[in-house]
Formats: sequence, structure tokens, C-alpha cells
Amino acid sequence: MQRYNYIITIGDKESEKKKLAIRTRDNKVKFDVDMEDFIKQIKKENNERSL
Repeated sequence: MQRYNYIITIGDKESEKKKLAIRTRDNKVKFDVDMEDFIKQIKKENNERSL
């Protein structure tokens, strides 16, 4: 089982735009992240960890 340290926020603004607000482990916040892009990023991280 893999563990990912992200907090994903979907509020009214994110819901309207169909985007995500993501807080990383180092407490940096990224706004207006496309859900598909975020999923690709997680898959890439997962593949890199399994090597």
C-alpha cells in the first residue's frame, strides 16, 4: 500500500471550475489543478517509487 501526503480541497470555487486545490507535504498550496493532471502526477510518483 502506498501513502501519499496531499490534502485535496474541493470547495465552491473548485467545484464550479472543476479543479482542485492541493496542499503538499511541505505546506505549499496549488490552486486550479486539473484533476486529470493530478491523477497523472500521482501515477508517475507511484511508478517512480516502485523502481
